[in-house]
Amino acid sequence: MSSGEFQIIIVLHSIFFTFSVVLNGFLLFCIFKFTPKSTSSFSLVMIVHAMLDLTGTASCFMSMSRILNLETRIVLISHGPCHLASTRLCYLSYDGYLSAAACVFYTNMCSFRVRYFILKEGSIKRWHVVRLLCAFVGPHNLALFVLFAFSQIPDAQAAALIAKYTAYNTTGLVITGTLPITSIGIGYAHFLCIICIIPAYIVTWKLRSRTVHTLDAMAPKMSVTTVMMQQRFVKLLTLQALTPLLPVTSAFAYVVSQTLQLHHPVLEASDQMYAELPAIVNPIIVFVYLPTYSRVFREFLNRCKTPALVGVGIVSHQKSFISSTTTTSEREG
Repeated sequence: MSSGEFQIIIVLHSIFFTFSVVLNGFLLFCIFKFTPKSTSSFSLVMIVHAMLDLTGTASCFMSMSRILNLETRIVLISHGPCHLASTRLCYLSYDGYLSAAACVFYTNMCSFRVRYFILKEGSIKRWHVVRLLCAFVGPHNLALFVLFAFSQIPDAQAAALIAKYTAYNTTGLVITGTLPITSIGIGYAHFLCIICIIPAYIVTWKLRSRTVHTLDAMAPKMSVTTVMMQQRFVKLLTLQALTPLLPVTSAFAYVVSQTLQLHHPVLEASDQMYAELPAIVNPIIVFVYLPTYSRVFREFLNRCKTPALVGVGIVSHQKSFISSTTTTSEREG
């Protein structure tokens, strides 16, 4: 691997990580600081989504893995800062990325379920949202993280696979690998991340269809402002449900390259880099479609032209902002 290719991987991961931290960090700030109590239930789903995006990009940045499929095993060549600690941390960082990416699919399904319930019943209790997240996001993805963590093979065995099937000079590289796909941990990872995602997407789009039909039926009884706000939420959740398809499309190219034994460092690293894009796109979607947060974001960007006034501007506008958006936010909830 040439130094130029190494730098490409480092730079791209660093750029994606920086944008993700800034955008999701500011989104979390807006949610905690400017979300009225009336919409706090649905904000739980948004908080979980943003935290998963941050976890995924942080894990990708830590590992910066090139992914190879050799003899039904996943072999990882890591170039991230995890190598400063241990090869075990590099493996667990990839595990964290994989688990966070899987969680997002099921979080999107919960988002539509919560939104449909709010539209149908008028509100939803926080414990109901927590129960949904615990039922559909928590247990099986936690099992994925634990089972994958205990599926690591010795580093020497992973390095031997790299030497056998590629012409890479592995001197100084951090190389880890997994057990074969027939093992419990890796088999479960493929089952949850590939097979189970299909019915999860079907349920998500069924819930979206019901939400749209319910909104159309209830629209004559709602104010124009309320209808527009509900439509924004539908568009927001629809786009967020589509963003995980970005890494899925890159996975097809990855599978083809691995099948044809086309080994190239940047191509091997691209699958994980594509997986970081949704974490950048998702908060932008929220800022575009939710005026509650887009106003704060625009105000922040305007104040950035005069940095000394950023903190003063946010504090001075907080009370007026909340009072001007409480009525609209009540309709959101």
